[in-house]
Amino acid sequence: DNVILTSLDVSTGIVILTLNRPTKLNAFTLEMGEKLIEFFEAANGDDRIKSIIVTGAGSAFCAGGDFKELMNPERFKNLEVASPEIGGRIAMSIYRCHKPVIAAINGHAIGMGIVLTLPMHIRIVAEDAKICFAFAKRGLSMEGCSSWFLPRLVGPGKAWQWLFAAPTFLAKEERHSALFNYVVPASEVINTAMALAREISSKSATSVATSSFLIKQGLTSNTPDTMHTIESACFHWMAQRRDFVEGVANFLQNRPSDFQDKVSLVPFGTFSEKQIVPSKL
Repeated sequence: DNVILTSLDVSTGIVILTLNRPTKLNAFTLEMGEKLIEFFEAANGDDRIKSIIVTGAGSAFCAGGDFKELMNPERFKNLEVASPEIGGRIAMSIYRCHKPVIAAINGHAIGMGIVLTLPMHIRIVAEDAKICFAFAKRGLSMEGCSSWFLPRLVGPGKAWQWLFAAPTFLAKEERHSALFNYVVPASEVINTAMALAREISSKSATSVATSSFLIKQGLTSNTPDTMHTIESACFHWMAQRRDFVEGVANFLQNRPSDFQDKVSLVPFGTFSEKQIVPSKL
């Protein structure tokens, strides 16, 4: 059976990616991890994709690492300490994805299950989903780049609370924390995610992608001067695109938008240079 299922609605550009081990509460496996990395690394080059929703099959989102495969101490005896762990590789593939990624957390998300969502742009969660950062219960340290993402989302104080005591809490108990964008009944999770994805997909894909890029750059920038340089380069490039012409036209003509520019052609790597000369697509 496929541990990851993907379906693309070409008319909207929305992909639903489903963790597909429902009889095991979608417990995470190495195969699942490699499939996730493969998908997200390919997504930037697929201009059919405008938004990505990640959810779980059945009643859970992801109950953590599969104990038989991943939680066996024997597995790590001959592993090099410096070798990149699978969770971090997944996190970086999601972080480097320029397409909006929405976590539709339809049920329990424990350990790797909740860590997996941290690099995603938006998290929508079932109000009665159980959440736990379980490292201290298993005698392990943080993984999946969670030491970078979690304190940036919720602040170091809340992150330490969850990591030190490793409580299992219901999502609705932390509805006011910045971990979740929406806390809704389980029956409304996927519909809420779809409505948001449709709204996003109706906008300029290159504008959305550059906003994602710039926020990530801002998170690691030391000064606003640096971001002024990067934003200026990005803004001037975008202002010479077809989508800007279309954005003005659809406003003046009071009609639906018809954005056509492709995210795969945005030169993200050049925006950190002090001077760039925009070129036509």
